[in-house]
Amino acid sequence: MMNLGFVFAVVPLALMVLAKEERQCKCVPYDACPDENDRADELFHANRLCDRYTDVCCKLPMHETSSPPTPLSVFAHKEGCGRRNYDRVGSLTPGDLAQIGEFPWVVAVTRVDHQEGEEESTEAQTVYHCGGSLIHPKVVLTGAHCVAGKENHQLKIRAGDWNTRSNAGGRYFQERFVDRIVVHEDFNGGNLFNDVALLFLSEPVDRSNNIGFACLPTQGFVPTPGTRCLATVWEKDDIDRKSKTSGYQPILKKIELPMVARPECEAALRNTTLGRHFKLHQSFICAGGEQGKDTCKGDGGSPLVCQVPNNPSTYAQTGIVAWGIKCGQNKVPGVYANVAFFRNWIDDHIHKAHLDTTYYSY
Repeated sequence: MMNLGFVFAVVPLALMVLAKEERQCKCVPYDACPDENDRADELFHANRLCDRYTDVCCKLPMHETSSPPTPLSVFAHKEGCGRRNYDRVGSLTPGDLAQIGEFPWVVAVTRVDHQEGEEESTEAQTVYHCGGSLIHPKVVLTGAHCVAGKENHQLKIRAGDWNTRSNAGGRYFQERFVDRIVVHEDFNGGNLFNDVALLFLSEPVDRSNNIGFACLPTQGFVPTPGTRCLATVWEKDDIDRKSKTSGYQPILKKIELPMVARPECEAALRNTTLGRHFKLHQSFICAGGEQGKDTCKGDGGSPLVCQVPNNPSTYAQTGIVAWGIKCGQNKVPGVYANVAFFRNWIDDHIHKAHLDTTYYSY
């Protein structure tokens, strides 16, 4: 999939005055106003006070107008890998939007962009490039098509981010430069065979309440067809509608998708423009095929995770978003790099770097 970027913008907080109770409210990111009794409006409400749909107007006493309230620390620090955070105070986001810290292994891979003709020394923009997952304090797993041909100094990662357009995100995320890129030696940029890469970071990411590690399946593991798994992406707003803003969903989104058996996936894809002779490469697996539910352009490198059999509290990364035929078509699954197919390759490179594989083992 092609990866289109969006700018991580920092937008000033607007100050708004409510006549009721002669109190003021300030437009802040949703997570910065954790007490629902202090919210003058809600996300997606018809008559909203704030311009940005990711903000709410949070009531403050008259003498507290200089800064938004500090959000409550409600994460549970969990050891091990693949531990999804369910234990929130209330439900902070509606529908298919992820909660803050719900998927602590998800990272945004960003790149530093200079405008054409600018000097390297001039101020550059940091833009979203693709998704990834943290598997070690110094290693991110992503798609080879996201980073092949890139220089390490062009890329950074953000761990623990949730709302990419909010300046409140700085309270949560950690940013690191990419020191070294390792792309699978058999990656094919034309058909995306062996679409896997590792990003080694300049400094380790610190495990925190909302930052953890993805588990990886054992070599050759195949999820049972029909298993409901979760992709986590910053994707285009509705895949059935054109975005009215930058085209990207700034809050992390979760998409539940069924795993599809290889023969059924291959047969479904032969009914598309790929034609009746199409063969699914062994480095791919499939998920989805439900109308309106899919990963899409810009989601490349993002993780697809499934609950570990007999251990529902733990998730293992089954796939890496690779490619698909359009987005969200009925009976047309999306195609993912098969992480279990690459487990030994990943282990080899982690060992060569003298790093510990237990961070992603369960």
